Amino acid sequence: MTTKDQYSADEWQLLKEVPMLIGTAVMAVGGPTKKEAWTLVQSVAAAAEDYPTNDLIQSLLSPAEWGEEVQKQFTSQYQGLSAEAIASDIFAKVGQALGVLGAKASSQETADYKAWAYSVGVAVARASKEGGFLGMGGERISAAEKEALNSVAEALGVEARGL
Repeated sequence: MTTKDQYSADEWQLLKEVPMLIGTAVMAVGGPTKKEAWTLVQSVAAAAEDYPTNDLIQSLLSPAEWGEEVQKQFTSQYQGLSAEAIASDIFAKVGQALGVLGAKASSQETADYKAWAYSVGVAVARASKEGGFLGMGGERISAAEKEALNSVAEALGVEARGL
């Protein structure tokens, strides 16, 4: 199992950001809501329970890694960007993260990380209905969100599911 000290500061930051970035990208294509933003934070944190034996994920989620200042820095770098700009950044960063994981993490850590990162996007997409009127009708995951999630799954090399 790999530990934080095996990664450079930039690599570590990248690994922390990718799941959040995936959720942010899905929010951006669907029109962000407060419920989606809350789900993003919750689904990232849920990995601590979902992957209790993955030391890499446990370290990435330690409270010391996610202080208020870190959260503000992450949020501010994407504030006001279009869905296209966020998507462009996400695919570059996903590729970089997979390269880092391929070089340093075990195959199980990498598989868990990819599943976690993808699940964040699905959770955000499912957080609120798109369309409809007065809470009636609409769809759980919009066509734009499905397209984004399919692209994310392809970039991560995982099966698109939960759509």
